[in-house]
Amino acid sequence: MNAGQPLNNAFKYSDRDSCVLLGIKAQEHAIQLSVVMKRTGISRQDLKNIFDRYFRCDAGRSKSGCGPGLSLVRTVTMAHGTTIDVNSTTGAGSEFRITLPT
Repeated sequence: MNAGQPLNNAFKYSDRDSCVLLGIKAQEHAIQLSVVMKRTGISRQDLKNIFDRYFRCDAGRSKSGCGPGLSLVRTVTMAHGTTIDVNSTTGAGSEFRITLPT
């Protein structure tokens, strides 16, 4: 599983002067990994399709790549009983979370 895809995307699509934070949090029956992109956000319109195969946000079309990364991560995480989700606000930031059961 390429669990690093959200991290790779964070660096690829963040503004030069933005901040990328990595986190790990132990919960009662799970471990949560997070990638937070400060200042860079995904539009509400794009957010509903972010895990679709080959989907590219308009802002990402100028970057190299073909768009299957987050779709593959979601498929593999689901197959292993884990989850991935995202919260984002345009211009404020995005947070991707992968939750792994312990």
